[in-house]
Amino acid sequence: MPYNPVSFFASSSILTETWNSAKALKKSDDFADKPGMDDKKNSRLRKACQQMESLFLSQLLKEMRRTIPHDGAIPENNAANLYQSLFDNHLADLLAQRQTTGLGDYFYRELLDMEAKIP
Repeated sequence: MPYNPVSFFASSSILTETWNSAKALKKSDDFADKPGMDDKKNSRLRKACQQMESLFLSQLLKEMRRTIPHDGAIPENNAANLYQSLFDNHLADLLAQRQTTGLGDYFYRELLDMEAKIP
């Protein structure tokens, strides 16, 4: 039977609980756009949060790649490293745009809450 990483992670109770919490938050209106906030400021804040999520995911992918042993099948040189870095950045951008982790929404909610507490 082949190894299925999805089923491994799905069996973890902590990950399942976190996933269910994220789905519940996504369905709620807790992080809906605030009515008093102008559209330009709101869209800039959302974009900044999405970029922060992308940066985090890019660093995560970079660190994950460092754990892979290099056996010499693919020669390691500057061009290959540059290509891999560009690929990881693009993948991180796509993941952030699709809101796969929910980090961007979390950052957005937290920043809105912080802004609301400022007198």
